[in-house]
This record gives sequence, C-alpha cells and structure tokens, in this order.
Amino acid sequence: MQRNFILTDVMKTGQHQDLHDFINLNSLNDQSFELENEYYRLHNHDLDSYDRRFAIVDVRHDNIRLKESKEFDAELKNRCDILHSQGFKFISATTWESEENIKQMPLYPELDLEHVKWTGGVSWFWFYMYQKHKDTKFNFNHSKKKYDFLYLNKAPRPHRLKLYHKLKGQGRIRKQPVHIHTAR
Repeated sequence: MQRNFILTDVMKTGQHQDLHDFINLNSLNDQSFELENEYYRLHNHDLDSYDRRFAIVDVRHDNIRLKESKEFDAELKNRCDILHSQGFKFISATTWESEENIKQMPLYPELDLEHVKWTGGVSWFWFYMYQKHKDTKFNFNHSKKKYDFLYLNKAPRPHRLKLYHKLKGQGRIRKQPVHIHTAR
C-alpha cells in the first residue's frame, strides 16, 4: 500500500475542503491518502513515513486580489522552500477552469518551481454536481414545456459563445431568450 500525504492548500486561499472531499472519493487501488489543510499543523504528522508528499497551491483567477501583497509572495516562497526541502512535490490547482480558459486569463500566484498543473474537467464538474445535489429530491414535470432546451452559460467564455453562434447559425435558436438571469 502506497501512502500519500497531501497538504490541500499551501496558503489556504482556495477551497481546500472541496479538494479534500474530491480526493477522498478516489478509487485508486493500493493507495492511501492522508490530507491536511493547515500548513501550521504539519508538525503533527510523521512526514517521513509517507511514500509521497504533495502540496497543492491554489492558483485561481480570484487570487489576483493578492497580487500586490509582498508579504503573501514572501510567505508563499518561504513555505514552498521548506516543503521542497522536505520532499514535497507541488500541484498548482485551478479546478474550475479548462486549459483553454486558463490561457486567456491571469492566474495567481505564478509558481516559479517545478509543479504539475491540475485543471478543471469533467470529473471536477460531476464531483461538484454530486456534492451540491446528492440529497436533493427532484420532481420534474414536463407537461408545460416552453422550450426545447435550456442553454445555461453563466459567464461568457469563448467555447460557450462558439456553441451559441453555431446553434444560431443553424437556425436552432429562433428567438432571443425572454429572460436572462446572471448569477455568481
């Protein structure tokens, strides 16, 4: 059995609990995972007893708010240097964004060390939907359907706009929506 230790958010700027829950749903054979979300509790673990040690750095777009903080940069560098000296491998996590979207938006912090990128994808989306709706009881009634489909887009992104324009160009969208709801 390979033992893995994961610090789920080096600077605690992201959604470490979601990462915790996602990782705990793993179905990897012969792997065990111990997770810690607090850098300052690492001393409670016998780090040398693990086969692999990982540290996740949240690099989402929302962290741009921290970009002007020299203290944040210094503390991140200090923590990464210490973790690296203890044999940690690094993962930069942007779980909600695809690689294509990441190319078009600034992320922060930028890691100046060897790391693996964890970007969003189908598995993260379905994990999130599962977490959000696992105890919900749905009762659908389609007897008074007004539309053939709903095209929910949230924030405009290039791939969503392409699909919309393609559908509109094929005549599949006959009129503009009556109601546009944007929520964040």
